[in-house]
Amino acid sequence: MELPERSRVSPRILFDEAVAGITQRPGRSVLTALGTVIGVAVLLVVLGLTSSASVQVSSQFSLVEATQVSVTQQVPVGTSVRTLQFPLDAEARAERIAGVNSAALTWNLLDLSATNPPGTRSIQPIAASPGVFDTAGAHFSQGRAFDGGHDGRAARVAVIGSGAARDLGITDLSRRPALLIAGLRFTVIGIIDDTLRMPGLLAGIIIPTGTAHLLWNDPTPESEAQVILDVDPGAAPVVGQQLPLAMSATTPDRFSVALPPDPQGLRASVDAQLSGLFLGLGAVCLVVGMIGIANTTIVAVIERTGEIGLRRAMGARPRHIAAQFLAEAAILGVLGGLIGTSLGVVTVVVVCASLTWTAVIPPLLIVLGPLIGLAAGTLAGIYPALRASRLEPVDALRS
Repeated sequence: MELPERSRVSPRILFDEAVAGITQRPGRSVLTALGTVIGVAVLLVVLGLTSSASVQVSSQFSLVEATQVSVTQQVPVGTSVRTLQFPLDAEARAERIAGVNSAALTWNLLDLSATNPPGTRSIQPIAASPGVFDTAGAHFSQGRAFDGGHDGRAARVAVIGSGAARDLGITDLSRRPALLIAGLRFTVIGIIDDTLRMPGLLAGIIIPTGTAHLLWNDPTPESEAQVILDVDPGAAPVVGQQLPLAMSATTPDRFSVALPPDPQGLRASVDAQLSGLFLGLGAVCLVVGMIGIANTTIVAVIERTGEIGLRRAMGARPRHIAAQFLAEAAILGVLGGLIGTSLGVVTVVVVCASLTWTAVIPPLLIVLGPLIGLAAGTLAGIYPALRASRLEPVDALRS
């Protein structure tokens, strides 16, 4: 007995039928592909902006955080220490180390407060050596910083941050405004409006360490005394080894050095956290697009029930019907992926240009865009294709 020849449909015919099915309803096809377009575009945008943002974060970290080293004095638990033994020339000692650009000794004057005679707020002042402004990368909107001369003669001068100036009501230095610290008059000679590091200076009142030492002695353990250094890139580990000896050749173990974290490790951490967050958001958008494709394709199957019945009556097998609808969904997914990738690239470039960032889009992401669209369209079309293949010819023709 001779078996009947198995029915076959060539890929070319299947493709032509799928294209014909798509072009017969162009409006609906556009709306069907729109879900994939949006999903792929959002996915590429968030991943592209994540890559661009991580580069900016890494760049800023390399410029600022990777060049900052600080040293504090350790106070053993259970010991009674009335004053810290930080050398007042700690700034000069630190700057003698190779690789150190600038250094500053700072501590909080805990039991004191600064007020402006006509003002209503009081602010805790900070004692700092003259190098604090170079170390912090401070920018002055008015006036100037105090220098070694002010520090050496214990001058009663102060530099204030923009936040402290606003709280104290000091807006103009032309009349040499003054503020009171513990009842003593200090002349304001400068206002800081921005810093690269040590942002606490913007809300603080800074006076010379020589003045603070003469009037109120050395810092206490609670005053958070520290030396902050601006070092050359890559010099932090070497500088950190030499700092305790520079502070005290006899008891270097009293001092604790804080080094910046590894730049590569930080960048990898930032990349992982941002990529994970935005990848999840992009995946959600893509799933929403897939649901839209599936819903629209199911509606198309219902409306084309008569066509399906006619094809079945003319000899088409269930797998042919399923393959046709699956091919239509896959083609729409690929088109949506291509358009979404293009829109995503344009969006990333425009956003980065507006923020003066360097646009970073991994080439693999551009290649994966259409493939993601293909996968999304194919997955979204599986259920409608199976539903179409299960329609019986008689029932389909009757409907």
